Amino acid sequence: MGYSNHRRLICGLSVDIFISFLFFNSLIFKMLFNLPRIFGVYRPTKVLVLLQNNNELRPTGGFMGSYTTFTFDKFRIKNFQTYDIYDADGHVPNYVTPPEAIQTAFQLGSWRLRDANWDPDFPQSAKTILWFLEQAGIESQDILVAVNLSAIQTIFKMLPHDLYLSDYDLNISANTLWDITQQHSQFGFFPGSKQKKEFIYDLSKELVNEFTKLSIVNKVKLVTTLSGLFKDKDVQLYSVNFEIQNIFSDLRWDGSLKKSLCPRLIPFCTPARIEIVEANLASNKSNCCVIRKVKLEVDKGGQAINHRLKVTFFNQDNDQNKKWGGRYLANVRLFINDEVMEEWINIFPGAEQTADFEYRLTPANKYFSPIFVTFQKQSGIHSFPLTIEVLSRGKIETTSKIIFRDTWFWL
Repeated sequence: MGYSNHRRLICGLSVDIFISFLFFNSLIFKMLFNLPRIFGVYRPTKVLVLLQNNNELRPTGGFMGSYTTFTFDKFRIKNFQTYDIYDADGHVPNYVTPPEAIQTAFQLGSWRLRDANWDPDFPQSAKTILWFLEQAGIESQDILVAVNLSAIQTIFKMLPHDLYLSDYDLNISANTLWDITQQHSQFGFFPGSKQKKEFIYDLSKELVNEFTKLSIVNKVKLVTTLSGLFKDKDVQLYSVNFEIQNIFSDLRWDGSLKKSLCPRLIPFCTPARIEIVEANLASNKSNCCVIRKVKLEVDKGGQAINHRLKVTFFNQDNDQNKKWGGRYLANVRLFINDEVMEEWINIFPGAEQTADFEYRLTPANKYFSPIFVTFQKQSGIHSFPLTIEVLSRGKIETTSKIIFRDTWFWL
């Protein structure tokens, strides 16, 4: 590469860095400008928080067992309430056609609120959830937040001591949170009972109370922790306000499926956006014990780019965990650019199964076309290994990565 080409490349990178700097700072300005609107300075902001158990994995992170509502009024939290998802479910009056996989698994007839987070694009699922809530006669909300169990466990680790619930005489830590919550939510539970929502209410109120007592230093650490949870999609945000929602999207806090795009200034690039989406439809918490590994095989020869993506699942449950494990019955979808492919897996404890997908991409240029991959991680999954094998001009190159959040790379 000659000197002039080097100079053009450096100038191009400098322009990109400058544009990114301006964009990031404009986002900070927009966020600060809208904080009064988010936290109810001008009028109260109604917030609904979905509590998702990612040990029962669903497309936006986990099964929605409960939700809380509150109001931001001049930066203060008011009207804090907790509800069981089944409360609203029973008040949706009309028949709603369910997604085919939901109907196949549950045979319930009508689509239910508890299964409404079927679209892995959180803004789309948020609109569906808000529609169901409206049908159930629940007042409209300004902001919808999805919080995974794993996020709450991470937040628990910020506390200087265990959380004590005096009404239950319980000390709760990050390590015991799931077991204790399940015991008070599941055992003896029936639709209409109050035990689950009362326990979640008491737990949530005490947690909020403890965080108000944190020192300034620990509150700064909490903000940093929340930033990481947004990046991991353990917390996702949706606002009915278009301007605020755009900020959430630009910050990548909204859990949306991103478009398949190539970076600026890269000619003949072929974009590929990949996301693997699992939905546990076994009505159990078997994701406590499921691990996965992914292999992507790419053949760059000829007029098309042939891909084969294999996802191997292993159910580590030893069949002795009678509380939360069990068979892993899941609908697995592969989102590749604008195409969706689907398979089912059915894995008993101690067994494994591979979902195998094959697809083609049309290169932007038949002679030279680097592939820019946007590999999006599903909310609710912690991490998994990815092995990449690229066959080009008779040679195979192998690389390995750990996917723990959305990742970008070249092939």
